[in-house]
Amino acid sequence: MPVKRKIIVIGSYCAAFGVVAPRIPKVGETIKGSEFWMGPGGKGSNQAIGIKRLGGDVCFLTKVGGDVLAEEAKRLFHKEGLDTKFILEEPNTHTGAGLIFTDEKGRNAIAIAPGANQHLTREDIHIFKDTISKCQYLLVQMEISLDTVEYAIRFGKELGLYIVVNPAPAHRLSKKAMKCIDILVPNEMEAEVLAGMPVSNYKEAVAAGSKLLDEGVKNVIITLGENGAVLVTPDGAKHFQGYKVKVVDTTGAGDAFNAGLVYALSKGYSLHEAIDFANKTGAFVVTKLGVVPALPTFEEIQETFR
Repeated sequence: MPVKRKIIVIGSYCAAFGVVAPRIPKVGETIKGSEFWMGPGGKGSNQAIGIKRLGGDVCFLTKVGGDVLAEEAKRLFHKEGLDTKFILEEPNTHTGAGLIFTDEKGRNAIAIAPGANQHLTREDIHIFKDTISKCQYLLVQMEISLDTVEYAIRFGKELGLYIVVNPAPAHRLSKKAMKCIDILVPNEMEAEVLAGMPVSNYKEAVAAGSKLLDEGVKNVIITLGENGAVLVTPDGAKHFQGYKVKVVDTTGAGDAFNAGLVYALSKGYSLHEAIDFANKTGAFVVTKLGVVPALPTFEEIQETFR
């Protein structure tokens, strides 16, 4: 029997609208920006496109609204080679949208209006049981409803998939769901929420990761931005150094990391090798403005980090 290498990403699509300004505005403040951009976004969409562009075998299950933004989404997925039969529609609401402020150091603040993403249900997932059962990896985030996330995790595990969860934005999951997760990939802030303790350095990341292991997760990878990532397993912890690049926009770094991680695992990389590849993918993306335009091909990663 051939080895299954296919990936299913279940998550959000959001149209993204961004402004680059000297700094993030304070409450009640209006400031003048230097650039405006708009394009596709949403953690699920970014990660699915990231995997596809690297050369992964991936399908993406999401839900869009009954508006012009939905048509833009379908055109994008078709262009990127993603099967649009998994793009469901909720006609009585809007497609998800996100507003992104990026400062001159490439740091960002984001707010999303989830719209149709909140209408992706466990029933929608069950419709595609046959497709999901033929996959080896499930990648899910938390911009869809928590009930749907929990169901996707448990359902995927019942079907024998390897479960990778990017808990963004951070929400605590049930113990039953946590025990189904093979790799949990929070950033520092998300790890703080999930573990209930500060995470600002390697030692604190290891402590937080260890606490999450106690809740049933098999492996924890805490991303540390330019400082790389920390892997925490029952056998110990390891720090993976980040790659030094000129930062333009950090918006897509986490999505690129997760895309690179799951892509590499699906190609037979060891977990350590996959984390290093994910660090390269995340570093590449921050050198450009926007998310989808910055997502690399495998060849671009190879050329940049020779």
